[in-house]
Amino acid sequence: PIVGAPMIGVSGSQLATETCRAGALGFLAGGHLTSLEPLQKEISLFREKAGPDAPLCIGFIGHSSLNDTSGWNRVHKVLDTNRPDVVQFFAPGIVVNPDSGQS
Repeated sequence: PIVGAPMIGVSGSQLATETCRAGALGFLAGGHLTSLEPLQKEISLFREKAGPDAPLCIGFIGHSSLNDTSGWNRVHKVLDTNRPDVVQFFAPGIVVNPDSGQS
């Protein structure tokens, strides 16, 4: 499939919506996920603009969004609350949970 990459500062709801309308997967950038509010706002805008059938795709920067327990908790909250269709973890793809020791 063709995807619109989750580029922090660029890949918001508008670009993801237009990418989906063009027939590709439009990703929202979760980035470092230091705060839930900006991403949640973009998810809401995406769902409003793109419609219920558009796949929700979110990309995170793995080494920073999962670097501590609170980061893991924020990522889990985003996933549990929004149930995205596609999730990408970039740089690196495997990170060890500091509490459980599991990846």
